[in-house]
Amino acid sequence: RQDSRLFHVGYRVNFGPSTVTVAYNRYDDRTLADADVQSYGAVYTYALSKRTDVNFVLTRFDNDDNAQAAPGGGGFFGGVTSEAGKGAHNIALALRHRF
Repeated sequence: RQDSRLFHVGYRVNFGPSTVTVAYNRYDDRTLADADVQSYGAVYTYALSKRTDVNFVLTRFDNDDNAQAAPGGGGFFGGVTSEAGKGAHNIALALRHRF
């Protein structure tokens, strides 16, 4: 059974071949586990062509005492930390081509 509240706010702006995206998330766990997490991050994307772009991602997860959330690929939730209460971060550089 889950009992939680999730807050998310983000913003994306395009200018020329560049796009900047920022986001903040707050997960308020209302169960006995009380595993609250907040995360924030930014992505810079540069379009090399109509079908190819390069992305630079920075993400930070701040875990409360009982939480173990960690970023996975692209900065999204995707894993757990080695111990509860430990924060985690992600730095990624990606090249994407659409066929």
